[in-house]
Amino acid sequence: MMLDQVPTVDFDEIEGRTNKFVVALLIDSDGFTKLVVVARNVSWKHDTIFGNLETRMRNGEIAVKRLGGGFIDISDKEIGLHGESMDCGAESDPQETVRLIQAAYPNLKVRSGEID
Repeated sequence: MMLDQVPTVDFDEIEGRTNKFVVALLIDSDGFTKLVVVARNVSWKHDTIFGNLETRMRNGEIAVKRLGGGFIDISDKEIGLHGESMDCGAESDPQETVRLIQAAYPNLKVRSGEID
């Protein structure tokens, strides 16, 4: 698997308003990197989301570095990132996470903080 085949933002299996997300840095065998945001429904543990990503990347010989996580609220109009993961800690650069998600979802307002 090549880094360009990995989606920057992966919101598969999300349900309802509140979900969980992790931020990770992918590193290929040539040293190239890619920052990714992966969200799953609230029944997943942050550690499980990260472990699933790590397993998928192992097949492509891509190393995965945990950068943090939290909770993500999603509505028809906006996306809000808040809190921190007990398993992964707080995300290291919330503004970059917002930027990545905004690029993937240009029709929604993306921000740090809970949504109304």
